Amino acid sequence: MHAAWAECGGAHDTDVQVGLEERLCEYSKRFEFLPCKLDEFETTNGYFYKYSLMQGKRTAPNGIVIDMPDSTPYHTELLHMARDQGLLSQADLDSVKPALQV
Repeated sequence: MHAAWAECGGAHDTDVQVGLEERLCEYSKRFEFLPCKLDEFETTNGYFYKYSLMQGKRTAPNGIVIDMPDSTPYHTELLHMARDQGLLSQADLDSVKPALQV
């Protein structure tokens, strides 16, 4: 979450980052009508995880090799923790794998 905050141009001062996870969890509880649950994985968290799965080296049509980083590494880490704790299945994670281009 800190990485996401930094990616959005968020301040790096301690006041903003302290308790960020707790505040985001409280936010998600107050807005129950927003789909942010793991049981709606494919259309919520899966959207971001799909791009995380695209990390790695890619060759552009002009031959330039590009190293694509995980765009949301902390989010990916949390999803893997959820899988390891049995809150999310590997099948859920696999459901958003991008199709291989031939």
